Amino acid sequence: MEIETVNNLAGLLAAYGTGPLLSYTRTLIALAQPDGTLLERNPAFEELEKSPNVPLGLRDLISAGSLPRFDQLLQAAFSAGQAQREALELLVGSERRLCDCMVVPLPGGNFLFLAETPERLDTRPRNEQVARLMRDLKETRRALRIKQTGLEAVLAQVDEIAHTDQLTFLSNQRKIIGDLQRMVSRAHQSRRPLTIFMVDIDRFKPINDTYGHMVGDQVLRKLSGELRGGIRHSDRIGRYGGEEFLILLPATPVEAAIPMAERLLALARDVVVLAGTRPVQVTVSIGIAQYQPGEYWKDFLARADKAMYQSKNNGRDRWSFAKFEDEQPGD
Repeated sequence: MEIETVNNLAGLLAAYGTGPLLSYTRTLIALAQPDGTLLERNPAFEELEKSPNVPLGLRDLISAGSLPRFDQLLQAAFSAGQAQREALELLVGSERRLCDCMVVPLPGGNFLFLAETPERLDTRPRNEQVARLMRDLKETRRALRIKQTGLEAVLAQVDEIAHTDQLTFLSNQRKIIGDLQRMVSRAHQSRRPLTIFMVDIDRFKPINDTYGHMVGDQVLRKLSGELRGGIRHSDRIGRYGGEEFLILLPATPVEAAIPMAERLLALARDVVVLAGTRPVQVTVSIGIAQYQPGEYWKDFLARADKAMYQSKNNGRDRWSFAKFEDEQPGD
């Protein structure tokens, strides 16, 4: 059991915590307090505790003849601030077994105790012992990486569910507003254009009142798919409210955004949902705003919302542009 190899074990302990490390490696390992109280131990180490007469204390697992050497080993490890090695007798039931032991001091005063019993160690040459322990380390790292990758995948799924509107499968309001805030910050720093659309379904309440909410939900789902398919990969879309959608167009001036608004209007007109045998068609009104340097994101959003209501007041099924001081619209 080489000190450099064991220091690698201590590094894994610091990086991943005691639980995963103690579970995976086959070397006898225990985490203990300075007085010898065992905090954690791996399954291999628990083999020493099968006898009901053996207390759960590290000093009680060491023979009386080896305790002075253990105390010296512990003192030397903390004085030097690094791993120290000694041969000690461990009690296994009624037997005494001479083991290759090591103490690794840890921050906070606790220490890592490692031991290899004769059946694990003495029948093999030293290079084979080190090679086996290095294989254990490699297997430990691999198992931890797999476990970490699985955890990250689960967390990603949880995050996606938490930020997805369950009806339309678009980003929900919290997510799209967070995207807006980040894009405003980048646009302010880079001085690159940012345009947004506030999109609202025209006369959506009469659809719900006349045909029921199930038909209304179908309209929302189908229109959401059309709007998502009508924007670029770099753009973002989210459900902002009941029948409102917010679309973010990074690095896009209003002149380039207007043809996109025209395309979305056309896509909405093609949406048809059947209420029984009766087709239900929809249109949308769009408010367009371009970010102005230094503008607060809420004011930016409010300008797009105001322009959307202007579209509704002018007859619906159209877009309107929100002016800002001396800014000129693209139309």
